[in-house]
Amino acid sequence: MTTTTTYRTLFQDYLCAGLQLVLAQVQAAEPLVPDELRRQAWHLLSYAFESAAAWPLARDLLLALAPKMEQAGFRDEWIAYLEQAVQSALLRGDERVAAECQLEIGYLYRLATNFASAREWLRASLENFERQEHRQGMARALNHLAYVAWREHHYDEAEDFADRALQLLDLDDVERAMSLSAKGLIAIDRREWRLAEENHRAALQIRQEYGDKRKAAWSLQNLGYAMRGQGKHAAAIACFVEALKSLERVGDPINQAIIELNLGISYYLNKEYGHALDCYARAEAHYGKSQDQLNIAKLHVNRGLCHLALNELEKAEIAFNNSITLFQQLGDLGERLNAMDGLGLTYLAMELRKQAAAVFESALKELPLIQGTPIHDTLLEELSLHLNQAQPVREDLTLAVQNLGT
Repeated sequence: MTTTTTYRTLFQDYLCAGLQLVLAQVQAAEPLVPDELRRQAWHLLSYAFESAAAWPLARDLLLALAPKMEQAGFRDEWIAYLEQAVQSALLRGDERVAAECQLEIGYLYRLATNFASAREWLRASLENFERQEHRQGMARALNHLAYVAWREHHYDEAEDFADRALQLLDLDDVERAMSLSAKGLIAIDRREWRLAEENHRAALQIRQEYGDKRKAAWSLQNLGYAMRGQGKHAAAIACFVEALKSLERVGDPINQAIIELNLGISYYLNKEYGHALDCYARAEAHYGKSQDQLNIAKLHVNRGLCHLALNELEKAEIAFNNSITLFQQLGDLGERLNAMDGLGLTYLAMELRKQAAAVFESALKELPLIQGTPIHDTLLEELSLHLNQAQPVREDLTLAVQNLGT
């Protein structure tokens, strides 16, 4: 009995010493945690979750690791550790850490485009923060819920979440930038470009004042969206290029990929198709690790547009079919119909009129299901025009390709 007790005490001592050492190294690691250190941290946590004595150090290590694991692109593996942490925190009555971990899990599921799971965890976090009357935590959960609702095209709900977050936050709280960013992205989807620009400039200013270079780069990217929507392609490209340089310096490969995608779209709109394809190739190299199926799908549809503009029709067909499959899996009907429009135009360019007409007709039949969304009227006009072009008389495709939404 004495030997067993001594062994357990010794093990706990070694475990706590290891946690303390690794915690200091993780806190000092910039911008990302080296892979060997990350493996050591995960190994120690797998034991520490079962130890009451080690919990305070395990908790601190977990919270130090969380933003760096997200930045490095870890999703499913890291979520498994966070789920264990939630159980350990609840078991020990550590409601604050449980809420933080629930929030982080919801955030990671959002980034991985698993929106149902994201909502579940974010609502659990919100309820936990509400029980603690932790206003800033409640606001953060609401902001992430706003982003989920925006991604699912539930714009009124998204705006309500963001407004509720703003009401909870002090005027000097940097989290207000997240609320303003959500409202700016909603405005972009509604084609309210000036309002979007106003919100994203305000978010950018807050993040620059706080010295948050990573999130300031995100705001620059969002500002680029707003500039592009106003037809200011040179200004949009400048925003994306500056944001890309910032993220390269802070080490944010996943968001670099998103900016590369959007920089490519701006190059496409500026008829610089080679530059656009180069951007898409660089973006694609990052996306596999992030599991961001939504942006992978968007990449394929925009790559298809470039190949179509370059008359590389077989490549365009493959790209549009890939995007259609992914949007179908994601349940994003509006984006899938837009990709079908691109596929139909590709068949038109191949002079496969019957196949083109069948694609346009199929898309038009499903179009009423997204009535009331910002993309509906644009797709109705374009699909109707393109179906007419699929009739026996050959039409010039140049205008159709230019009008195709990205």
